[in-house]
Amino acid sequence: ATQSNCNRPEQGEDVTVEYSVDGGITWNEIYRVGIQTQATGVFVYHYVELPFPARVNNLLLRIVQHAHSDALNDLWALDMVQVHTLTDSMWLSPQLAQADSQYIAIIQSDTTIYYHVFLNNSCHDIDTFNVSLAPTPQLTLPRDTAACDKQLPIILDATPIDQSVTYTYQWNTGATTPQIAVNQAGTYIVIVTSSIGQACTTIDTVDVIVHQSPVASINGPVLLYVGDVDTFYAQPTGPEYSYYWNTGATTEYLVYHAQQQGTDTLWVIVTDQNNCSDTATHIIGIMPDTTVATTVPSAKILFRYNHKTATLVIQSDSPIKQIAIATMDGKLLTIRQGASKEAIVPLSNLPQGVYHIKLLLSTGQTASYKIVKVAH
Repeated sequence: ATQSNCNRPEQGEDVTVEYSVDGGITWNEIYRVGIQTQATGVFVYHYVELPFPARVNNLLLRIVQHAHSDALNDLWALDMVQVHTLTDSMWLSPQLAQADSQYIAIIQSDTTIYYHVFLNNSCHDIDTFNVSLAPTPQLTLPRDTAACDKQLPIILDATPIDQSVTYTYQWNTGATTPQIAVNQAGTYIVIVTSSIGQACTTIDTVDVIVHQSPVASINGPVLLYVGDVDTFYAQPTGPEYSYYWNTGATTEYLVYHAQQQGTDTLWVIVTDQNNCSDTATHIIGIMPDTTVATTVPSAKILFRYNHKTATLVIQSDSPIKQIAIATMDGKLLTIRQGASKEAIVPLSNLPQGVYHIKLLLSTGQTASYKIVKVAH
């Protein structure tokens, strides 16, 4: 559909797509169409991808033919530009200028609107070519992600910043969703393709590093008696760890004072240099004070049992003549003879259990005491 009086296209009459980010002071070429690539009389679609420096809000685009033989009678000269958005089907009116044999369409753009630019001339009865300006999807994935194993899974989100168009997703895990849940270390790759133009594509890679958390524990006794003072130690130990106990202490050990019969719970948070942490708990049983005083006629007797050394100390106003140790069902285990007012009775050779201690004083009076021996 050409006219016989139209000038034939010549070399050097290329049409270029250019952008400016400084208000039109400087222009940068991003696409060029020459006569050798343009078929006469048919639609030809050219898809132009905005480079990263052009993805700013003050972007200017222009369609320009820097040279031709005649604006209205050249087979390869531009004489009309129409702009059409892809997202809302609205026609735009770009700023047009024609001077020095140049036809220029300047388009004020931003990063969320895409354009079809139709360029026609009087020697054709259809459009010359169609340029679709579609930016590559811009993702917000971090370059590297580190997490503690107890924080898994972590979510990787490949949703592009621009939500005015639709996208498809392909992860190297096989997932096709914008987000994936990651449960192990590795390299994760996503391909995001937009629905604009010839499917502009972005490939992004994220390296996920997983740190192993410390395994915390507390070393210390599980049984204390009222009045005992003992030390509990947090594990693991080392300069790369910090500690926080439920008492407020921040050292790797805790000095604990058993003050009340019952049970108590200690816990400690151990944190390493990667800020990974673990919590350990330790339950303590607290027995009543083992110092017991009893009185028989004309004699006062004091029983004091050291559960750590499994030693019973007996003090009396009257000399202790005999000490008998038996099980609670009456089986006699040992008899000790004496004549002093104080006796030290080791019980370390006895297994755990409940024992009956019976005293015979030099006055002929008797007294008894029950001991519960447990593992310490």
